[in-house]
Amino acid sequence: MTDAFQKYIADNGFANTLLYFGSKNTTQIEAKINLTHQTGEYRYYFRLSPIAGDTLVFAKEELNDKEFQKILLTSYNKETGLKAISLEKNAKATIAKNIIKFLSTLSIFHFHDTSKNALIKQARVIEDNTYLKNDGSNLAPFLYQIKVEYPKHYHKIKLIIRQIAPFFDDFVLVPNKDYILLKYKEIGSDIEFGAFR
Repeated sequence: MTDAFQKYIADNGFANTLLYFGSKNTTQIEAKINLTHQTGEYRYYFRLSPIAGDTLVFAKEELNDKEFQKILLTSYNKETGLKAISLEKNAKATIAKNIIKFLSTLSIFHFHDTSKNALIKQARVIEDNTYLKNDGSNLAPFLYQIKVEYPKHYHKIKLIIRQIAPFFDDFVLVPNKDYILLKYKEIGSDIEFGAFR
């Protein structure tokens, strides 16, 4: 939305790096977003394709209004067409504004800090559980809250983790006064592993 898509591509290794196993293996990236809003239900779709110069362009970008009629935004543009459409004074602009508003609420999560001082490895205040912070620092209190209040969702989280790490049994989420530390157990073992592992 900031007209910095091409800069992002360049800063992150260009298109061939962003495409799974490169452009010979992955020919496009596409996404579809369904949004239910008080004014109706809308859809946003885009497809990114590589072009010469090792970059990606919006090969196709569409909105669907509440009657699901397609509104083509762009075709082979280097930046999204949402911003330009949102500045118009018509029904398309309202849909584009709602999509932009939704996208601006999304967070990017980076749990890659594995240093000895990483916040995810430290005991956290158990009340720090309203939402998951994008650095993962409050993962233990957040998971504990889900385990207590939404056990079915907690069980689904465990199943998803097992798809990646079949040895995973469960988190060990035991509060110690006002704090909680992230630990886990493996299937068939009573040993508790800390996040430092």
